[in-house]
Amino acid sequence: MKQLLRTKNLAIIGMLIALDIIFTRFWMIQTPLIRISLGFFAIAMIGMLYGPVIAGIAAGISDILGWAMVPYAPFFPGFTLTAILSGVIFGYFLHKPHTTLRSYIFCALSVTVLCDTLLNTLWLSFLQNVPFVTLIVTRTIKIGIMFVLYVTVLPLICDKIKTLLKARII
Repeated sequence: MKQLLRTKNLAIIGMLIALDIIFTRFWMIQTPLIRISLGFFAIAMIGMLYGPVIAGIAAGISDILGWAMVPYAPFFPGFTLTAILSGVIFGYFLHKPHTTLRSYIFCALSVTVLCDTLLNTLWLSFLQNVPFVTLIVTRTIKIGIMFVLYVTVLPLICDKIKTLLKARII
């Protein structure tokens, strides 16, 4: 914990939270039912660097701060819970010295199935008063796109970050 509270680590976590907010709230594709963004990779990087607990906390902070900056709908804590869970999942699968393709695939499957498909669809079903099954069908394209992004973007970025860590640039 003492290592985590170093100024450098707090600055990195803060910058990645800011990056998550920018990508999730400003640089995304959004329709009434789906939102596609690259914000996940900032939380995944926190998970890779600092583990599941810190990634979960950072994802929760990012969700709340992002909502406070751009409140396009009333605050709903279910989405914050989903953000925390996704941070924990990213940290669990990516906070290892040697991450394999299998880890990236299981990470992508876990986040896609638990967070994107089940929980976020459940929250949208509650908020929009639309049957869960109807939303699942309409969100299938988004879920597929996000799975592909997780599986392709995560290995590329994680490998680059690990290279920078070995070179002691980060």
